[in-house]
Amino acid sequence: MDLKEIEKQIEACCKCEICKSITHKVPGEWTWKAWIMFVWEAPWRQEDLTGKPFVWPAWKILTNLIENILKLKREDVFITSVLKCRPPKNRDPLPQEIENCWPFLQKQIEILDPKILVALGRFAARTLIWDQISISKMRWKLFQNTKVWKPVFVIYHPAVAIYNPNLKKVLEEDFRKLRQIYEKINTSTKTISRSETEI
Repeated sequence: MDLKEIEKQIEACCKCEICKSITHKVPGEWTWKAWIMFVWEAPWRQEDLTGKPFVWPAWKILTNLIENILKLKREDVFITSVLKCRPPKNRDPLPQEIENCWPFLQKQIEILDPKILVALGRFAARTLIWDQISISKMRWKLFQNTKVWKPVFVIYHPAVAIYNPNLKKVLEEDFRKLRQIYEKINTSTKTISRSETEI
């Protein structure tokens, strides 16, 4: 199975009532080379209209953080959400909706095999980690013992900078920390690859 097949399964899914009220499913924006996977809670109105993730105002914030601090391109990472359909009026995802969509996210993670997942906000963090503590207490921590058996780094959702511009600096701090983690993992992987080659 590959990502295209999962997209087909997502398009065909209608386990939740919300699938009857949407314009488009939003499987995610992906690349096979992604070492970092960003996960947020669910599509909003603009994502629903276009079928693409992060196309509302927060996408500019996220893209700038990826390009200017991580020194990567948006095309270098995988961006997806816990729910693949927009909840009515952008309400919070319901537990059953999260459970219904979980297999799709799990398969995406298994196929891409990213080195690190970044949970954008509390719903994504709680889905990946199964920890009910507040986002402020989860932030900046790299969780190793997670539901997906992958390291999960928790940060605020980029939208917080829209509602509270003072949090833009906090997001920048988060991404600098993420950059350090990414570089450490990247260096370790390259070292292992060279050793294997020499052997």
